[in-house]
Amino acid sequence: PTPTATPLPTTLHIAPDGDDARTREQAASPDTPWKTIRHAVSQSVTGDVLLVAPGDYLETGFIQTKVPGIEIRGAAPDMDEIDRSQMRIRVPAGSDVFRIRHADVLLENLWIDGGEVGIKAFGNATGLRIVDVAVTSPVQEGIKLNKTRDVEIRGSIVTGAGKSGIWTRKAKNLLLRDLDVYANESGLYLRKGSGEAQFLTIHANQNRGVRVLNMTLTLHHSLITGHAGHAGLFEEGSAPVTLHNDLFFGNGNDINDDATPVVVNPPDTLVFDEDPMYLDADGPDDQLGGAGWGDDELFLQQPPAGPGLSPAVDKSTFTAVELEVTGSTEMAGAPDVGMADFGAHR
Repeated sequence: PTPTATPLPTTLHIAPDGDDARTREQAASPDTPWKTIRHAVSQSVTGDVLLVAPGDYLETGFIQTKVPGIEIRGAAPDMDEIDRSQMRIRVPAGSDVFRIRHADVLLENLWIDGGEVGIKAFGNATGLRIVDVAVTSPVQEGIKLNKTRDVEIRGSIVTGAGKSGIWTRKAKNLLLRDLDVYANESGLYLRKGSGEAQFLTIHANQNRGVRVLNMTLTLHHSLITGHAGHAGLFEEGSAPVTLHNDLFFGNGNDINDDATPVVVNPPDTLVFDEDPMYLDADGPDDQLGGAGWGDDELFLQQPPAGPGLSPAVDKSTFTAVELEVTGSTEMAGAPDVGMADFGAHR
């Protein structure tokens, strides 16, 4: 028999009013989209871009990659600025939401709500990028990486997780940047591997903020706050954790609570016992994270929006240009200029 030719990569569309009975050729038009992300991923080939239109997607089970090199992005032609909260993805109880088993996958501008694990990535998910994604209220971990390499998580929120917001094991060359990880059972759990965490806001997790077990890590320009009764950072093992340009506040212990850490930090770059002055962390609904995440404002107080000036503003020993900073710690979105601010830039 003549083998079936692999389709050429293209842009494919998904919308709540779509129809999974349509062909790839039909789904290439925004006027005739598929209905579910799960079906679209099952039909994808390397190089495909899957555009998820605004709407509420209740998938029938976990969404698992079939090939490497695909992009799954929240998008709409008439949206000047993408709002990830408009692309809500849910699954039945007991199921993960995304399982990434292939290299070079991009998840961008999505809201992953509930499930057992929001995003689970396996060892062959090299080069996974998670950008501007919100992961809320999973039963277990928000993002779980096992034996991955070169994974990058940027500009994202993880909140309301029943276990760790972000959990990694033997993740090598991991990059975490501009993340809000808050109101989870614990914040980051990083075991073995290597990586860099920069411009994070780790706030009010029920247990420790950051737990590092024998992982070589550089943690800088971050806010680690509000872990009453627990360590902001707990580090154990022979691999060093390098800290610089970080602020600790409101933790039971700032660094470690029951072991001697192997921590290296340049002098005079860490800030202790100074309130970072979040603008309105739990928002108008007075509910921090989880189901109430949408109105939380972890921006830093600074004129004109705030009555005072956060001690995390302009606090770095490096300029924003030197650190290639994008985004803002200020609600109105004014760019970070001069000396860089600590914490997530949005």
